[in-house]
Amino acid sequence: MNNTENTYKEKILVVDDDIVLSDLLADFFLEQGHEPTICNNPIQALEAFKKIGFDLVFIDINMPEMNGLELATRLKQINSSIEIIFMTGYGSFDNAVQAIKIGAYDYLRKPFVLNELKLCLKRFQERRKLIEQANKATEHYFQLVQNIPILIISMDKDLNLIFINKACKTILGYSVDEAISDPEWFLKRIYTKDYEHIRTNLISAFQSNNKSFAMECILIHRDGHMIHTIISSIPSTVVIKSPEIKSIEYMIMDITDRILIENETVQREKLKLLSAISEEVVHEFRNPLTSIGGFARRIQKKCPASTEGDIILAECKRLENLIYRLTEYLKPIEVNFHKFSVKDLITDCVESIRDEFDNSGITFEIIFLASTTTIVTDNDLLKRIILGLIKNSIKEMPQGGILHIKTFEQGNKYNIEFKNTESKIKDPDSCLMPFNEANYYNDLPILFRLAKNMGGLLSFRQEDDSMIFTISLQRQMVERIKT
Repeated sequence: MNNTENTYKEKILVVDDDIVLSDLLADFFLEQGHEPTICNNPIQALEAFKKIGFDLVFIDINMPEMNGLELATRLKQINSSIEIIFMTGYGSFDNAVQAIKIGAYDYLRKPFVLNELKLCLKRFQERRKLIEQANKATEHYFQLVQNIPILIISMDKDLNLIFINKACKTILGYSVDEAISDPEWFLKRIYTKDYEHIRTNLISAFQSNNKSFAMECILIHRDGHMIHTIISSIPSTVVIKSPEIKSIEYMIMDITDRILIENETVQREKLKLLSAISEEVVHEFRNPLTSIGGFARRIQKKCPASTEGDIILAECKRLENLIYRLTEYLKPIEVNFHKFSVKDLITDCVESIRDEFDNSGITFEIIFLASTTTIVTDNDLLKRIILGLIKNSIKEMPQGGILHIKTFEQGNKYNIEFKNTESKIKDPDSCLMPFNEANYYNDLPILFRLAKNMGGLLSFRQEDDSMIFTISLQRQMVERIKT
């Protein structure tokens, strides 16, 4: 009776020197809707196995030339996943143990009845379905891990990288092959100031029986810019009995956009507060300052030899300059959007400033890493910001220094970075404030406000002996021209 439920025809190999039994098995498997191949000696079976991809093999243990256990071992060497069922009329415990060691799926003792054979075949089909489901689940999980937009890594107790998914290309700019070829790849990506802290916590995770943790960490992109991330260990569902953990998996999420938004929000609030304070200062100082200046000039007329009037006028002038800077800072800024090439704009700015600093020996290294160089914003305001940042950087640089200028995309931001590797701002907390009187800081508050009015952000960070300014523009300024 045909097995109508089984739509797939299993290819079954029967190896037995009993010709009568082999023919009976062939008829049975044909009736069940399968494709049997009969071999009456092991050598013939080996040749057939190399040519045909069988699903299941029935092997008699006791055969001349080569016993079934040896044949099964050689078949497993060719295809380790092949399912093998042993048959024997001289069953013994030793044979059963050996069969299990080889990897036998089942064991039939001759003479067996038809129902035993049917049950054996049914168990095989059910097992095959379970294996297929497990394989599909494994493949689905693998594809999910590989394509999720979050970096997934696994490291051993020596912090050597043993697995990483394809997100390393989009997040850090490296292919999977490049990353996995260097066991210390991940440690080398950690920002210098975060290195010891992160390394200590990673080691502690192994020493604390897979202790869960999450921490912020800055990683360095292949192009050199910083990626703000959160590293979280992935809790294991397996109960670990051994005190020594072989590996721990980590999930690394890019939070750069969130950090930029937070910084932008903080600086916007600072600016709002500063504007309110500045307006009040300008209003409260202007009239009294005019009166004090008039009083000082009258003292000079009455007592020309006295220095008090000069001192008062000098202080008045200083305060007038401060009020002027605040007034300029608070002036409304009109923004006119145009489409233009950032590459051309940066090149023009550098060329226009070369003559002014020709004797300084300053050189420029310009790298365009952004996928597009054409954006939509106010090119006049952006040019003013770029020129201002170049001038401020050069004033702080020693003779023959190098100013690095780089464009790159990060999250939803289009960035222009200015890095002077040989100087430091003496007072970074006040460099963006309009109250600062140092000449080389005068333009920075205005440049910051210009960037804000354009819908972007001017940020500053100090790194060892370098000062780095970054203009970040919203990506939608770029996207507008792609439609």
